Amino acid sequence: MSSDEKYPCGKPIASTNDDSSKPRSCLSRRTLLKTAGAGLLGGAALYGMDALGLFSKGTTPPPNNTPPGEMTYRVNPKNGDRLPLLGFGCMRFPVLPEATRPTGPEIHEVAATAMIEHAMAHGVNYFDTAWRYHAGMSEVMIGKALKRYPRESFFLADKMPGVINPTLEQAKEVFQTQLARCQVEYFDYYFLHSVRTVESYKRTYEENGILDFLLAQKAAGRIRNLGWSFHGDQASLEYLLSRPVDWDCAMVQLNYQHLLYKYMPRSGVLRSMPPGSTPAEPRWILERMLQTDIPLMVMEPLLGGRLGRLNKKTLAILQEENPQASAASWAFRYAAAIPNVITVLSGMTYMEHLQDNLRTYGPYEPLSER
Repeated sequence: MSSDEKYPCGKPIASTNDDSSKPRSCLSRRTLLKTAGAGLLGGAALYGMDALGLFSKGTTPPPNNTPPGEMTYRVNPKNGDRLPLLGFGCMRFPVLPEATRPTGPEIHEVAATAMIEHAMAHGVNYFDTAWRYHAGMSEVMIGKALKRYPRESFFLADKMPGVINPTLEQAKEVFQTQLARCQVEYFDYYFLHSVRTVESYKRTYEENGILDFLLAQKAAGRIRNLGWSFHGDQASLEYLLSRPVDWDCAMVQLNYQHLLYKYMPRSGVLRSMPPGSTPAEPRWILERMLQTDIPLMVMEPLLGGRLGRLNKKTLAILQEENPQASAASWAFRYAAAIPNVITVLSGMTYMEHLQDNLRTYGPYEPLSER
């Protein structure tokens, strides 16, 4: 079956699983944010590869019981885009055995291509990459893999690396390089990557003229939707929302550990903040964003994978409800229940990650009050 046959009119089929007109969840906001208690156990992620790099070491490839066409979709109220609830994050592609780190440039192209093709075949057609992912090779990888599909059959998101504080000329070069790496003429979604403080935002995007450049690219059709991803303090979010810019979307980090329990930012997050500045509480971020009409993309629904590796006591509670559901599936279902969310990103390294996420969102079943 050709891509055109699978995706008539350039978009995946989901006639029975478009929940854009349904309530996001039976959970009230008060219930969603109320405090509870439970322990979570971290642990090191496994990055071993089998012969082809498709499945992690020590696992049996799970059955693929997610038929094509079952993915759940939501409509972006800003533009009518029909987006899959599951977005493919391109920060953690499978890597070759000789790679020294899981996000290095040595992407296992065969394994990554197989996952991208499997995602497209099951209706996941939103891909999120960035300038620095896999040392630039993420953009190259996704460009190669998606080149075989009609451009209108997928949504591609990329980001301006504000963290490197580029000049206007450097930003122009970055943007043109991103288009070339991804082998596209436009980005469906483009983000100011990782906004952290008012000072850094003003310096990079306002004083350097980069925001005006990106708005010009949007006017020219090389960016369809412009937004930002957020890792900053309260003042920076308030400043973003006060700007005379009609933001099309925003990407925020939301998960049940941060929203239901005490927020304890990771050491890496604290180190990335300037002296005297602290990251905003996720509960405050969500409440503030719910006062806007900006659609949300969720990143880190698994808190860097930690919510997929629960301690035995916590996991037993979930297994009493559904013995077949993975620990990760509960985190993804929770993220999808958050108001204003249209896509939940998952940085998938192995095929079993993708298949489990497909089962979770194909179709998506909201959590009960209990």
